[in-house]
Amino acid sequence: MNIKTIKNFFPRKSYFFPYLFYSILTFFVWYKTKFDVTQFVPDFNWYFSYGFHFWGDLNSNLSTNIFNNINVDIDNWQPNPLYTIVFLSPIYILGSKVIFAIEGFLIGIGCIFLVRKILSQLNSKINERIKFFSLIVFSISPIMLTNTIALSTNGVFGFFLLISIAYSKNFPIRTISLIFASIVRPNFVLLLPIFLICYFKSL
Repeated sequence: MNIKTIKNFFPRKSYFFPYLFYSILTFFVWYKTKFDVTQFVPDFNWYFSYGFHFWGDLNSNLSTNIFNNINVDIDNWQPNPLYTIVFLSPIYILGSKVIFAIEGFLIGIGCIFLVRKILSQLNSKINERIKFFSLIVFSISPIMLTNTIALSTNGVFGFFLLISIAYSKNFPIRTISLIFASIVRPNFVLLLPIFLICYFKSL
């Protein structure tokens, strides 16, 4: 393999490495936890209790067993419905921690794809190797891993926010994704500058 061939391979054909590294780390966590990734969600019990009451008789046996082993008071706490009712539904309705774990994995893969798309839209003067290693760092960063593998509210929020940035020139997509992001994280107003960038700046 000559030098020219190496240059052609790196980094274009090696962009699958971030996906590979993320997948390996995810599969390792699944193996160690037996797909019980809910233990990494900080406020899982609070969100779960709210959704359990919402689904009522539709709850699976797994959902009922989890609820019977938690003790929280949700009378004075109102979680966001999108994350609680929709993203936790594999546990409520299907009674499957495996599907819930896969859901988080797909969100993670989606985040890597979106960050790569965002990087590709940046100034072409930025070295491709810098973009590549930035994507590697992102894919294996603790924040990325914990919030997507465990499918936390931050992970879902970040996914929708990345969509709005990656597709900032597409008005319907960026608008819908920002609406979803604001539903998942009501304190979205704190990120108003990013919101404005998505609307008024071409990447």
